[in-house]
Amino acid sequence: MSEQHQSLTHKGRTDRWLWAIWIGVIIGFAVVPVSVHLRYGGASDRNKDYDTWYTVGQQVLAGEEIYPLAESPRFNFMYPPVSACLIAPLTIAGKLPFILILEAANAVCWIFCVYAGVYLATGKAWGRPVIIYLVPTLATTAYVYDTFQLGQPNLMLLALLLAAFICLRAGRQFGAGTLIALATAVKAFPVMLAVYLLWRRQYRALTGFLVVMAFLLICLPAPFRGFQRNVAELGTWTNAMVLSYDRGTIAQRPGQSYRWKNASLIATANRLLRPIPADRKLTVHPRPYIPGHPNAGYRLIYVNVANLDFRVVNFVILGAALAICLGFVAVMPGAKFRTQRTDAIEYAMLLVMMIVFSPISWFYYGVWLMYPLTVMMWSLRDGTHSRNQMRFTLGGLFACLGLLNFVPPWVWYRPVRAIGTPFFGYMLMLSLLGWFLYQERRKSMAAADPLATNDETAPPALLPHAA
Repeated sequence: MSEQHQSLTHKGRTDRWLWAIWIGVIIGFAVVPVSVHLRYGGASDRNKDYDTWYTVGQQVLAGEEIYPLAESPRFNFMYPPVSACLIAPLTIAGKLPFILILEAANAVCWIFCVYAGVYLATGKAWGRPVIIYLVPTLATTAYVYDTFQLGQPNLMLLALLLAAFICLRAGRQFGAGTLIALATAVKAFPVMLAVYLLWRRQYRALTGFLVVMAFLLICLPAPFRGFQRNVAELGTWTNAMVLSYDRGTIAQRPGQSYRWKNASLIATANRLLRPIPADRKLTVHPRPYIPGHPNAGYRLIYVNVANLDFRVVNFVILGAALAICLGFVAVMPGAKFRTQRTDAIEYAMLLVMMIVFSPISWFYYGVWLMYPLTVMMWSLRDGTHSRNQMRFTLGGLFACLGLLNFVPPWVWYRPVRAIGTPFFGYMLMLSLLGWFLYQERRKSMAAADPLATNDETAPPALLPHAA
């Protein structure tokens, strides 16, 4: 009894230290944007996307254009009109309070994502081994840091999607659809989850998604922007962002969208299969050196291994996307063999697939790996894998993290990432999760019909699934 008490005391002390460190890290991350704001007196071009969000919020409050095509064909604000309307009330108090609000939201969402991920993966949010919380958090800290510094909402989107998955598990389908719609209204690429809802016959969730999506895109901005103006802005955004894809650009980012920083399937395939610049290297330094000086010479860097036509590259992209989707479907269990474990892995695979399929996938998109890594860590601890399987999986996990986080402070790493190391890291993680899902499917089938398999490790009963 005394030993048990000492163990609990030690665990409580460890938890308190970890919480203190975590809060310290959050404060450290939050200090940088605030210090930049104070140092430069709130200059409109110093604080990355915090400035972009604040500016568009002020434009909405002033009744100005969100996408001023007369000033520039390139948008500073790349998100749907409803995003601007949602952010506008937060800018009333000024830029510094606005930055603090976004940072507080990111901090809360970070904490929520860790515990919601553990809940989805294990069935309990609290009391699990420390490593289940620690490893995914540490492995994605660099992505979280990037999110804080840039002012990006990807942590908030992850929180919305994890909450939606929790609603699906609890049978609250309309609520799940509502949360997915809200995430899609902020950034468009979570719309891909609608296909999953349709495939899994989650019709109430799909209906909720469609109804709330229509309300958010068409009805919600109307009182602020006017119905006709909102529809026109939605059309402008759709044409310039969703439908903008050609030989030189993806979604309003010419010169950047195909560069080494974009880890999406579309960008990686274009870099590897046709001669498009992956980076540029400064070769002539005017004295004194001025960034962007017209006399500064650059050498373009290419990483392509083929010289295919743009149309052919698109067929390759479609084929690769179809192969990934078919592989996902192939390892998914049928409806009667679904369990909470299989659903947890499916949700993790969906997050990775959305990162890959999004036309733009910058470094901070990796923050969504927090939940897939939680699923992998729990699967490794369930005690049902052989020693060789454990070695194989751990080796794959380390290789995956190496590919994803290969960012040394040297210029030469850019071509290495340009050839697709982050993309192939995502694909390796997707493959490992697919293997876990296949194993769980075999177990659930064995539990439903023990005579159909000779697997002695099969559980005696199928874990009930909450529809």
